[in-house]
Amino acid sequence: TPLDIYRKLVALYAQQARLGTRTAASKANQAYSTPAPLAYLADMLADVQNAKVLVEPTAGNGMLLIGVPPDVQILANEIDPARNARLTKQFKVTPSAIDASTEDWRQYLTDWKPDRAVMNPPFGSVISEGTSESKKFPIINAVTSKTETTSIDLAIALNTLDALTPEGKGVIIIGSKTGTM
Repeated sequence: TPLDIYRKLVALYAQQARLGTRTAASKANQAYSTPAPLAYLADMLADVQNAKVLVEPTAGNGMLLIGVPPDVQILANEIDPARNARLTKQFKVTPSAIDASTEDWRQYLTDWKPDRAVMNPPFGSVISEGTSESKKFPIINAVTSKTETTSIDLAIALNTLDALTPEGKGVIIIGSKTGTM
């Protein structure tokens, strides 16, 4: 049953060593791997089994893609070259390498018409290079008066969800504290 699978994944996760060390690159890219039990739940909630075209805007090592059936078109996106290469090997996909917080990403999705999305984007604010100011990210097709945000996770999530078909489903794993705009 799904509950049995989840419990086995939790037990397996509990046995793994905790990786407390982070590299400069993983910190700069805000690269956090999604735990397998959480990835499994996200896939179940997003109903990836019935997807036609699934998008993962910040795919990392692909943990959120583990439950996707082989007949589903996967739109994996990863800007880190090493992780991007691993996705190609592991999932037999050709990932894009577009900054998922940009208008280019939203435009890219327009051509694909995804009907499912799973994501665990980097959280919070990003400092603009050479300043102490938070970078601002566009919100495409904003439904409020806000057309930008300082929260990279909100920009990636909102712009990716906006690209889904009307019957689309998505699951987003985001932090509890986000930016103020």
